[in-house]
Amino acid sequence: MGHDHVTLFALSFDNRVESHLGLFFLFCIFYLDICLAITFDVRQYGAVGNGNTDDSKAFLQAWKATCACTRDTAVMVVPAEKTFFIRSLLFSGPCISQSPQIQIDGTLIAPDDINKWAECASNTWIMFSQINGLNVYGKGKLNGNGLPWWQGSNLRYLHNNNFEYSFQYKYPRMGSCSRPTAMRFSQCNNLEVKGLTHINPPRNHISINDCNNVKIYEIKIIAPENSPNTDGIDISSSTNIHIMNSIIRTGDDCVAINNKCSNIIIEGVQCGPGHGLSVGSLGKGGDYAQVEGILVKNCTLTRTTNGARIKTWPGGNGYARNITFENILLHNTKNPIIIDQHYCNTTHSVKVSNVNYINIQGTSVTKHAILLDCSTHVPCTNIVFKNVNIKSISDEKTYSTMNNAIFDPSPHPQRSIYFRSSVFKLGKNE
Repeated sequence: MGHDHVTLFALSFDNRVESHLGLFFLFCIFYLDICLAITFDVRQYGAVGNGNTDDSKAFLQAWKATCACTRDTAVMVVPAEKTFFIRSLLFSGPCISQSPQIQIDGTLIAPDDINKWAECASNTWIMFSQINGLNVYGKGKLNGNGLPWWQGSNLRYLHNNNFEYSFQYKYPRMGSCSRPTAMRFSQCNNLEVKGLTHINPPRNHISINDCNNVKIYEIKIIAPENSPNTDGIDISSSTNIHIMNSIIRTGDDCVAINNKCSNIIIEGVQCGPGHGLSVGSLGKGGDYAQVEGILVKNCTLTRTTNGARIKTWPGGNGYARNITFENILLHNTKNPIIIDQHYCNTTHSVKVSNVNYINIQGTSVTKHAILLDCSTHVPCTNIVFKNVNIKSISDEKTYSTMNNAIFDPSPHPQRSIYFRSSVFKLGKNE
């Protein structure tokens, strides 16, 4: 009996071990099936993609699985040939995956009725927050359905830059939405965005806030030239940003570099229509500006209201320095080169210095090709022009105006010349 008892106990023990091992292996297989696949198609989480069904919840569930995957690379997939209607979304981190990716090959559309907008995170349609190593790419399209936010009686305010005033009275805020940005990246380091097409946002297309090491390339940004405040890419409080080889046609700045930015490269951008490639506005409300290390090169501006622009508010403080515009081609551009400090007698202004204009070529729609309108009390200093040739489309002589500017004319950079108020003829088309 003793031996039989021992045998039965051993068999019972073995069965329990096998049972637990079986459950363990089933768990591992299920878990590994999720993460070894490394792709998370939004349709697997209930997305329909017919352009009418609200697929927001499915997108968030797919992102949750992508972000939680233990593999270094996990990909959320938005498939081609489908149109996904989504409301305001917040994709948040930090993620377990070291390199979460979102592949967008289909079309995303925002609500086409203002009354359908609600609960916008940071007043944004698609928000990414605190995600390191994020890569958003694909051949897809993001349609912000901005027309209802632009149209109606608001249009009469477009030319005096007072759209927000008109908006307050025509449309109340919808929950926490007030003319939202289409896509925003906040505290996302080592970010890449590639290949997508962005059209018709309620406000600006893309915002980069508080990010470090960002590459944005081969994207298209499109909105009507009379669409209000539809900036292409707005950058603020960010460092080491590289925007390249992209097409931006919109109703405001193609790229706007705002406060607390450094080491920004804008390269190979085709801008226009739009308001140009801008540093600023800076110093609004007396803010202390900190902008430096800006390089804009190999860009083309076509039918823009400004070309290479630096803009500050009177009464501001701080600096905008070490800024270079190089190899810029202008086609029928208004205000090809402009520094606008709202020329006035305020004792405070953002200090603009060490600005280089190198190899700037093309045509202006007006005779006024260059305007340096600097502060009386804080003049612009160390302004360099090298090989600048801007002609008028009317075949008339172009001219420049320089107020309170100190610059170093080549070939004698050691000789600084101060122009309090001067007008220069640049020449006539040959």
